[in-house]
Amino acid sequence: MKLPYTTIESIDAKYICIDIIDDYCGDILECLPLINNWNWKAYIDIDTGYILNWTTDKNFSEFKNIVGSDKIYKLFLKVVDRGIYKILDSNFKVLFEINDYVPNFIPNEFGDYVDLKIEVDTGKIINFNKNMLLEYNFEIK
Repeated sequence: MKLPYTTIESIDAKYICIDIIDDYCGDILECLPLINNWNWKAYIDIDTGYILNWTTDKNFSEFKNIVGSDKIYKLFLKVVDRGIYKILDSNFKVLFEINDYVPNFIPNEFGDYVDLKIEVDTGKIINFNKNMLLEYNFEIK
């Protein structure tokens, strides 16, 4: 997806990395895929909304039992200004890094809460809208 970079050029962004910590310990499931010491880190394909590193191994059956029959996990987590959000190119090179409140291109509530709805079997974020990236003001540092 081409994102505006300056008034005369754009960059080719391919992935988003979300790296968040559950500071309030207990809001996030310990059996959630990609969780490690209360830290959740996911790589999302911008074009498809799929989490690239989604896994169904560690504690997945326990996780699946908690989710229920709709097979959609609702990751609603208060991270406030402690998240790290990276825009990456196709080689996973960091193009932009945001260390702040949840940016508007990540489904969220008030910039304080990450609000992702994830298909359990596939790792697809069903409420991800790649077009929100076009509305974000990426500033050159």
